[in-house]
Amino acid sequence: MRWKAFFGGDLVVHQLPGQELLSPDLSAFLKEHAVRAINFEAPLKGYGSPIRKAGPHLHQHPESEAYALKQMEVNGVKVGFLSYCEAEFGAITLNHQQSAGYAWINHPSVDVSIMEAKKSVDVLLVQCHAGVEEMEIPLPEWRERYRGLIRAGADAVIASHPHVPQGWETFMGKPIFYSLGNFYFDAESNHPLWNKGLAVSLEFEDASLVNFNVLALERKGSQLQFSNDAAFEQYLKHLNTILEEPVYGAAMRTAALQLWDSYYRNYYNIALQGINGTVSLTESIKRSVKRLLFTKKAGMNHELLLHNIRIESHRWLVEKALEEKLRQ
Repeated sequence: MRWKAFFGGDLVVHQLPGQELLSPDLSAFLKEHAVRAINFEAPLKGYGSPIRKAGPHLHQHPESEAYALKQMEVNGVKVGFLSYCEAEFGAITLNHQQSAGYAWINHPSVDVSIMEAKKSVDVLLVQCHAGVEEMEIPLPEWRERYRGLIRAGADAVIASHPHVPQGWETFMGKPIFYSLGNFYFDAESNHPLWNKGLAVSLEFEDASLVNFNVLALERKGSQLQFSNDAAFEQYLKHLNTILEEPVYGAAMRTAALQLWDSYYRNYYNIALQGINGTVSLTESIKRSVKRLLFTKKAGMNHELLLHNIRIESHRWLVEKALEEKLRQ
């Protein structure tokens, strides 16, 4: 018997709009799917206290089982779900065994858990949250990691977090979607693709994946709808083209250098010394001295530095950029 599963990207709703979040045709399309899932990007506001971390404390309108398999049955087919994230603040890692948090994708137990989960379900769908924000191509380390999840037993890997779409491919006959971008994200950004994203419709015959469709979505005002932007459709084809060698390797090197020059170099200056690369050195020193005299605080931002070292995506990309700098 045929059944379908729908996956969307990142969701953050700070305020409920005065109309339905989804257009009528998109809402009707979702109802055709027995399984519907998105990435719940932020916790609900009003429960507990924010942890100490770098970056914003996102929240949404009003016991840890992070590594546990979730199951449901569709037309007699046992469907399992697992969800993982890179090592950001809040991850339940080897050194962070807090009572609440999310599952770290590189925990040594993950591949074994997937193998065991596959023994108890007919279809295993894995969602991942990792990557460099606003980067159109996935890091090679994530490509290999997601392929490892397929080898371990996942029937599809659906990823998000970069907040912009990335390409997709099949490995061992199973699809990997590297980033669906934003589904509905009402925090604003100047990035041209912030309100454009992907959705995936997986079609199964009993326990066999027989087809999948990638759908272009766009948020206009406060409502999400199918996109009819021809330029965006063409761009999506480009995303898959750059996954192929030798284009991929060259694009990755270029992107690493560009992000180092435009973002990470200044990031490390701020984290280590409080120096802002967007102003003159003299002005940065004046600001640092003023902060030290009037706030009695050293310039180093330990949370910001730990943020960049701990998170695999940032660490891997900076390593690539510095290797390229040494070759120049």
